Amino acid sequence: MSNKSIYIQEIHPYKQAIFALLGALSFMILGTLLSSIGWMKGGVKLPWVTAGAFILMYSVFNSINSFSTKNMMFYYRDSIFSFIGLVISASGFAYLFSGTPINDAGSFRWIYLTLTIAYFVFIGITTFIRFIFIVLQTEEERLSKKTDDNLFGE
Repeated sequence: MSNKSIYIQEIHPYKQAIFALLGALSFMILGTLLSSIGWMKGGVKLPWVTAGAFILMYSVFNSINSFSTKNMMFYYRDSIFSFIGLVISASGFAYLFSGTPINDAGSFRWIYLTLTIAYFVFIGITTFIRFIFIVLQTEEERLSKKTDDNLFGE
């Protein structure tokens, strides 16, 4: 077992989306089972809340994991496709478990729109931070080379 941090490892966006979908599905199943035996009152909104929570988790962890990738263009392309697939499949499972379309489940249509906008904001922030790091790194290399040239009289 490796002691590398999860934030250093490059985890493909498809794997992240599958993990989020399986998590949402397991919580939907657990909620349905607990509701059916009377231990919990889940209602029709529980699957939609669960799907939204795991979509948000995907957004956050996918944005954080983007720092460890080497090829940003492929990572973001796969991330966006994974996000779309996760939203569609998690919504489909939420519909199957609740029996209620998203328009009849309250304000979840607006929550999903907000989650989508938040995902793109997270992607934008991480891209901007990564750009700042690259600029700072090149400036530091340039300054250290200039300092070395001045010290050794080259």
